This record gives sequence, structure tokens and C-alpha cells, in this order.
Amino acid sequence: MKSLGFILAIVVVSPTTLAQAPNPAEQLVTVKSGNRPIIISCPHDGTAAVSGVGERSGFAVDKFVTARDTGAGEVASKLADLLEKSLGGSPHVVIARFSRQYIDANRPPQDAYEWNAAKVVYDRYHD
Repeated sequence: MKSLGFILAIVVVSPTTLAQAPNPAEQLVTVKSGNRPIIISCPHDGTAAVSGVGERSGFAVDKFVTARDTGAGEVASKLADLLEKSLGGSPHVVIARFSRQYIDANRPPQDAYEWNAAKVVYDRYHD
């Protein structure tokens, strides 16, 4: 009998294990649904790295910036709380938890990221 020269591995994963697997895009973007026609968007306060994504180099991007708007997420959350109290309803809130070094959510896709793996996180922010 001749050796085929490869190893076959079978991994059994239960459906509940797959359902509980964390979605990196959901962990990197905080979304709070509201019931008023107001969206508070905070694209630049994050500090988290994006798995499988290198830092942006900014080649051919006008006004390239990677700095964080420190505290903007806290301001966005407090503003949402104040609006909810004064309006009797809550605004929608979207906060980027990823660093602007990897994705700039405030730019069109062609300028926002340089690695294809960043698209899912960018899309999560804008969805």
C-alpha cells in the first residue's frame, strides 16, 4: 500500500460553539439603537487594534491623520443620556472602539483603510 503523503483532520464543532464565537466587528463598534431620529456618531476615540490589519500609511490620502479624539466616546455617551432625558426618547449611538491608526471611519472606503480585512469593521460602523 502506498502512502498518500498527507494528514486528514476532522474537527467537530457544535452549532452552539459557532453561535457563541465573538464577532470582532461587533466588539470593535458599539451600537446603541434609539427611538428618535438622531444619530450620534463617534468615529475617532478608539484604541483597539484590528486583528489581521496593519496600520495605515496614508499614501495618497489628503490630510492623513491617525490621532485619537480622546474622550469623544464619553462625550457621545453623555450627550445621548442627556438627550434621552430631555426628549423622552433615545438617539442612536455609534462609537468606534478601533484605533484610527487602522481604520478612519470618517472617510470613504478607498481612504479609510488599506487592508481588505478592515472592510468588515468599517462596514459594521456604517451599517
